[in-house]
Amino acid sequence: MSVEELTTALSENRASAYSWRQGLLNGFVEREVEAGLMLLALVAEEHLLLIGDPGTAKSALANALCSMLGGKQFSILFTRFTTPEEVFGPLSLRALEQDRYQRATAGYLPDATIAFLDEAFKANSAILNTLLPILNERVYFEAGVAQRVPLELVVGASNELPDEDAPLTALYDRFLFRRMVSPIRDRDKFVQFLDAELPDSRPKIAMADLVRLRAAAKRVRMSHEAKIAIVGMKDYLLSKKIVVSDRRWKKCLKVLRASAACEGRDAVIPGDFHVLPDCLWQTPEQRVEIDKRVRTIAWSTGAASGATPPSPPRPTAPTAPATSVLPRPTPPGTPVRGESSWFTQMKPPSTMYDPTTEAIARNPGPGRDSYASGIAQRIALVQSHVNLNPEERTELVKRYLERARAFGIGDADVLPPTP
Repeated sequence: MSVEELTTALSENRASAYSWRQGLLNGFVEREVEAGLMLLALVAEEHLLLIGDPGTAKSALANALCSMLGGKQFSILFTRFTTPEEVFGPLSLRALEQDRYQRATAGYLPDATIAFLDEAFKANSAILNTLLPILNERVYFEAGVAQRVPLELVVGASNELPDEDAPLTALYDRFLFRRMVSPIRDRDKFVQFLDAELPDSRPKIAMADLVRLRAAAKRVRMSHEAKIAIVGMKDYLLSKKIVVSDRRWKKCLKVLRASAACEGRDAVIPGDFHVLPDCLWQTPEQRVEIDKRVRTIAWSTGAASGATPPSPPRPTAPTAPATSVLPRPTPPGTPVRGESSWFTQMKPPSTMYDPTTEAIARNPGPGRDSYASGIAQRIALVQSHVNLNPEERTELVKRYLERARAFGIGDADVLPPTP
C-alpha cells in the first residue's frame, strides 16, 4: 500500500468513527465517555458493563446504538426468578414432537445483534451456564451442539457490583469494559439536558465500514514506547497489589488497537491508554490507582519500566465561560486532560489534529508538514488554555517540542512567531 493509499484509509477510519460517535451522542448530554466506550467495545468485539443508578441513560444508549446498526435487539431485566425461557426462548413444541430438545430462539438472545442485560448480576446459575459461552465465544449450545450467534455487543447494567460469588465473578469477568455512570453533574450541561430530545432517527453504521475498521484495528502495531509503557504499568500495578490476568491484558491490546484505528493511526501510542482505567479495575478503589498511573503515562512521551513516575499534572478547576447559562461554582479536583483519546474529546475530521503515521511523519513532504501543523495547533491550544498555570503550559510545550524534534521538525516550525 502506498503512502497516499495508507493516508486515505486512515482518514476514512477516523471519519467513520467520528460520524458514529456524533450520531450516537445526538440527544445525550454528558455521556461522551460512555458512548465512546460503547463504540470501542463494538469495534474491539468486546462487551460493556455500565454501573450506576437507574435513569442515567444506560439502556437508552444501547437502544440508540442498536438503531444505528439496524440489527435485532434483545433486552431483559433480570430478577432471581428469571427463567432460561425468558432469555433463550421457549421449547419448540414441533421439535418435542420429534423427540428433539430445541428452543425457539427467534426474538431472544441467541438471535440478537445487540443485547441489553439489565441487573445482569441477578441472573441465576441455570441462565449463567448458557450465557457465559455466548458472551465469551459467541456460541450458543443447544443439546450439546454449538451454534454461532450474530451477537455484536452486549451492554450489561447494574446498580451495584456483584458479590464474591464464583458464577457471578465469571460473568463480571466477561465484561472487558466497566464504567461507573453518574447523573449529570455540570450545571450548564444539566440545563442543556432539560432542553434535549432524542432524535427520531440516527445515521446508520454500515456493516462494511465496521468490518473495515475492525480489520484496520488488527493491523495496528504497538509502538516501542507503548510496549515499554504497558510493561511498566503492569509492574506498577503489581507493586500496588493489583493483579490483572494475562487474558485481560491481551484483550486490552485489542482495545488499544481499536482506539488507534478510530483515531486514524496505524500505531498504538501511550495517549491511547486513557481507555485502560475502564478495563483493568475490579474494585472502584483500584480504578482510582489505575487512572492515576494512566494519566502519568499519557501526559509523558513514554514510560520506562520500573522508573519512578513523574508527578501528573496538577488538577485544576475549569473556569465558567462568559456565555454560561447559570453561574457555576468551581468543582474541586477537576482533572486536566492531556492526550485525550478520540472518545472523550474528538474533533471533526476537518479540524482534528492528524498525526497520520510515524512512517509518513518521518518522510519529507505533505505528511511531515501535516504533522508539524498538528503540533503547532496543539502548542497554540496549550498556550491559550485558561485552565493551565504557567508551569503546566511550559511543561506541555516542552513535551510537544521534543516530539517534533524526534521527527526532525525544528522549533521554529511549530512555535508561534514572537511579536
